[in-house]
Amino acid sequence: MGSVLHHMPKEKTMRYLLSGIGLLTLAGSIVSSPALADQNLDCDAYAAAAIKQQVENQVKKCGFKGLGWSSNYQEHKAWCQLDIVKMKDLTTSHNFRATALKQCEAQKAQPEPGPPRGLTATRRGLRQICGASSQAEPGKPRA
Repeated sequence: MGSVLHHMPKEKTMRYLLSGIGLLTLAGSIVSSPALADQNLDCDAYAAAAIKQQVENQVKKCGFKGLGWSSNYQEHKAWCQLDIVKMKDLTTSHNFRATALKQCEAQKAQPEPGPPRGLTATRRGLRQICGASSQAEPGKPRA
């Protein structure tokens, strides 16, 4: 499961983030705020890893979108710094993106289905299309 914010509609998430940032600003700077429950979170490392995954998403043309797939470093860092975010949320979010990228890569590695190859496959294809054999019956000329 991802965090609550990664699954909220974008406008609701932005309102939540802005109100949270406003409250933290009134209480003091974000970095020194006592509202940060888990001081052990390395939000810079999390944001950098999230950006790296987004770049991979774009390079591989996987097409993943949403807040978890943002290329905005500050968005990832601000989410990480919210007092409701715990280490398990960071791990879950990171692992979700990693799994999605692996699945995308595996799917893109699958060969595209193409036409049958070789004479036997061509005869088989003709039989399927025409409902008849591609060889003439003995004693009758080919049409």
